[in-house]
Amino acid sequence: MQTYVFYEKDKQPDLETLAAAIKQKGIDYAFGDGFDLQASEYAFAPGKFEGLDSGFDFIRDLYNPDDWNWEEHDLPILGHPYYIAVFNTYSNAQEIVGMMVVSSVLAEITGGVMLSDFFDDELIKSGSAFEMAKEIIDSSRDQFDGPSKIRAAMA
Repeated sequence: MQTYVFYEKDKQPDLETLAAAIKQKGIDYAFGDGFDLQASEYAFAPGKFEGLDSGFDFIRDLYNPDDWNWEEHDLPILGHPYYIAVFNTYSNAQEIVGMMVVSSVLAEITGGVMLSDFFDDELIKSGSAFEMAKEIIDSSRDQFDGPSKIRAAMA
């Protein structure tokens, strides 16, 4: 399951700013050691949601418009991004929640837009990203059953 956040070059936050914004939303999410918000290589980014193991695969890359086939009505919403943050999870509620927390707050604080499998491939403006993600976060808690079995099998 993939989620993308598109944002402008001068909007890149540092990890402390992102963590503070997540906390301000009332979400208990902690980044694991070594998480790099500017990672140029795809890697697992461990974290903890409400004390439980979480995380997601992550990379921040340069946005290339040739990689996307946008509808005409998407272009004004998309704007002119420089970066794309790519989040990926397996079908594991704890990973999905971690991904949704971080990606939606990143979209909000950068003024970017989010695109996710969860939202029918529709661009979500920064002002709506967290509220839409919060519904997924709140409805996923009863599905927590430990770290991803798929990820554990790959280790």
